Amino acid sequence: MKKKIKFFIRSYIIILFLGIISCEDDCGPFPNKFKISSLNSEILQIEVLNEKHQIKLSEIENNSVSYEKYSIRITAEIETYFAYEKSKMKNIFIENSYACSPAPPKTDEKITNIEIYTNNDYNSMNQSGQNINQLFDVLVLNHFSSFPYYEKFDLIEYINTNPNIANELIFVLKEAPENNDNFIFEIKYYQNGIDLNEYSFVTNEIEIRKE
Repeated sequence: MKKKIKFFIRSYIIILFLGIISCEDDCGPFPNKFKISSLNSEILQIEVLNEKHQIKLSEIENNSVSYEKYSIRITAEIETYFAYEKSKMKNIFIENSYACSPAPPKTDEKITNIEIYTNNDYNSMNQSGQNINQLFDVLVLNHFSSFPYYEKFDLIEYINTNPNIANELIFVLKEAPENNDNFIFEIKYYQNGIDLNEYSFVTNEIEIRKE
């Protein structure tokens, strides 16, 4: 009887060990970090579909749009990579149980500032040549945490949190211009990155309407 028990125990250990090796060969290792390699920008018409901030984006027609549907979108090209981390003693069975279900990669890159300028006076308090980022909210998308939902923040409050880089940033106006007028915006984006530290983008001229 004891021999049978020992046989079953040894067999179980061998099968478990082979399973761990097989899982590692098929599923790992996995990149544990990500970074921004480049950024792209565009202006689009936006419609927020629900309270979870799922959105619909489309082209602006006839170079004219109401202020609440105007958006400036920045999308990031993301690269994942391996980063050395000091090894720690772990139970081998616990460590390998995650081999085929890797944790999402993390980033060390942080957004440090975002400035927005316009060619025309937006209103008496936000004039041409001034940083008018207080006029904007930002919708943030992180593929490794919030996808497919965007998170919405006041832009200045978002910057002050020293946020990690994001897959997408969409800037939307919080209030109407004083008059219907044509506007060009310049976005200046700053981060402490590995391959990229700053980025700027100038929009096409678009009429932004009060309603």
